Amino acid sequence: MVKSNIKCDDSVKPTFDKMTKGKKEYRYIIFKIENNQVVVDKTGDRDKTFQDMINDLPEEDAARYVVFDLTYRTKRENQLREKIVFLSYCPSGTDTREKMLHGSTALEMKEKLGSSFIHLSKQCDDLGDMNEEEIKEEMATKG
Repeated sequence: MVKSNIKCDDSVKPTFDKMTKGKKEYRYIIFKIENNQVVVDKTGDRDKTFQDMINDLPEEDAARYVVFDLTYRTKRENQLREKIVFLSYCPSGTDTREKMLHGSTALEMKEKLGSSFIHLSKQCDDLGDMNEEEIKEEMATKG
């Protein structure tokens, strides 16, 4: 894949660290590309839900990256776990140039955050692709 030369704003990694290290502050973080860099768009506190995150996304015309700390139950051990899901949201109404930038930046974005923290990555072309139960099922199968 071609590199996009889009850089991450200095706040991206520290904000993500507040979600994954120590006292976890966020349930989710939404990122967007703005002025040739990835920036934090919105955050959701720990009491927020998957639906709250969906409600924070723009209406069908702008791409976003989402990291969500999802609670699910494993299939084999039937244990509750929390793991990070990376969602690349790029709806059909998104401008063509933005779609290209978004697609070519996704891998770099995951690397910047730290691939070891991301348990599942999913491309979402519309809000219907963001089905919490289906994502939990996929996570439960992975363990």
